[in-house]
Amino acid sequence: VASWLQLQSAAGCACMATVWQQLRHYRHRDLLQGVLLRVFERDQLECRVIQSTAFRPLLARWVDLLLAARVHSAAADPHDVPMEVQKQAQASGSPEVRWLVRRLLSRQTLRRGPPHFPSVLLQRGPQYPFEPWEL
Repeated sequence: VASWLQLQSAAGCACMATVWQQLRHYRHRDLLQGVLLRVFERDQLECRVIQSTAFRPLLARWVDLLLAARVHSAAADPHDVPMEVQKQAQASGSPEVRWLVRRLLSRQTLRRGPPHFPSVLLQRGPQYPFEPWEL
């Protein structure tokens, strides 16, 4: 009975170690995804592709390479796409994934800057209910 309990506890420890390793991998994947999302503006197509299921295998492989090199995912350079991830993107069936990797390698974010309309809305002018002399 004691040997059976020892086997069960050893198997449980190995299982728990695997679970913790998988959780660590998922956490680093989420951190890298956040780094990539911050490169572009929220409403750009790139952010939608980064969050898509077609890009997830590339993200997982990128995290594996970062963890093997002992680089924290939050400190990773988003424009430094590993060669293996580039090859995996070229083999991908999704043209959006291939396009996104090319966009990351180009180092151009194409930011539009702050929108102009909040400052226009702050200008003083007639407000409802209108007075006869304001019309």
